[in-house]
Amino acid sequence: MGQLNKKYVVLLLLVWAWQLKAQNNNLGLKDSVTLLQEVAVSGGLNETAVKVGLDVAQAYVTSNLADILQQYSLVPIKSYGLGSLATLSVRGSSVNHTPIYWNGFNIQSPMNGLYDVALVPFEAVDELEVQYGNNRHNMNLGGIGGSIHLNQSIAKQKGFTASTEQIIGSFGKYNQSYKLTYSKDTYALDVRTFYHKSENDFPFVNTAQLGNPMAYQKNAAIEQQGFIVGLNKQIKPTENFKLHVWQQSSKRQIPPSLTTASAAVNRAKQYDKTWRITTSWLGVYEKISYEVKGAFFDEQIVFHDANIDL
Repeated sequence: MGQLNKKYVVLLLLVWAWQLKAQNNNLGLKDSVTLLQEVAVSGGLNETAVKVGLDVAQAYVTSNLADILQQYSLVPIKSYGLGSLATLSVRGSSVNHTPIYWNGFNIQSPMNGLYDVALVPFEAVDELEVQYGNNRHNMNLGGIGGSIHLNQSIAKQKGFTASTEQIIGSFGKYNQSYKLTYSKDTYALDVRTFYHKSENDFPFVNTAQLGNPMAYQKNAAIEQQGFIVGLNKQIKPTENFKLHVWQQSSKRQIPPSLTTASAAVNRAKQYDKTWRITTSWLGVYEKISYEVKGAFFDEQIVFHDANIDL
């Protein structure tokens, strides 16, 4: 008898469930779920994020590479403030997987695999290209996330030209650069010098100390100077020789942390000295084109802190 009652109860529930409805549209209620249109995201295999030419380089001749990338690309820059370390990454990769090339040569540090883009003056660059992914079509130079390509061109117009740029700004900023070019018949010469300096003694509210006192940034100055020489010589109508020299020295003060007492004196400094020399020989023989390249890089990084005798 008990089993028969259970069968009737189950049958009654099934009939009742057949009459149930999720909602009643007769009441004029609107569905809370909104149907969105589909979005298609696509991109080419050789798509380049940004390509900056000589006109932009002249407008930012006294800036550094980090400023240009922030203005003209979607590459995120990780900066620790004015005059401090600035690194980049493409497509979420680490800074070690985003190489930087100057005239086709990787200028990443052999010690830690990264490069401080704040130390690259734009006097060293005439063309900037950001490549996404390891899909460099003409040479296998791309990194896992992407790569940055810096190229220096030498003016071919005949004669002698000279130009200078100067910027004076707040917090002790002073930038000066000179450019000389000379071209005649089968050779062209390009010489550039630069000098950048900034005290970076700006005021700020120190939220890490009790009472949020107003303070001034200390020991944060940067001084940078160097020169760049480019030579283009046509050996034969089908052969061309190029030489590029980039010498640079930088002196940066390492600012103290926010929790450092105001009475403490921070005297940490870092010195960066770099020599870069690249050569290339391009030629065409019948239906074969060839290029022979060579480079010499010498980099020094010296850290000094008088407080700890280091």
